[in-house]
Amino acid sequence: MPPRATAMGAMERVPVPRDELVVALETIKESGTWVYGSAVGEGVAPWAADLRGPVCLVLGGEGEGLRPLVARACDAVLAIRWPGAADSLNVAAAAAVLCYEVSRQRHQSA
Repeated sequence: MPPRATAMGAMERVPVPRDELVVALETIKESGTWVYGSAVGEGVAPWAADLRGPVCLVLGGEGEGLRPLVARACDAVLAIRWPGAADSLNVAAAAAVLCYEVSRQRHQSA
């Protein structure tokens, strides 16, 4: 068995699409899961979206964000905004913020 990369984290526990991303997102949506992309600038604030049900979070590459075709495949785009000079968050930081908001909403409604 090859050594595991420490940066992989929960990779073996989190489903990751292996085919065309847009096709995978359409399949996910057909299952009743809401697909939310993340972006800088335009979009819905994460706390203004209902994230209590089944959700799929799609994060773009650092600096480039979501590709336009992928963004159009999402049900909505979530934007993390804050005052300051930074144009975007590191993708891991954006993921942490969005996952926290999902958890907060789910525990608040319980």
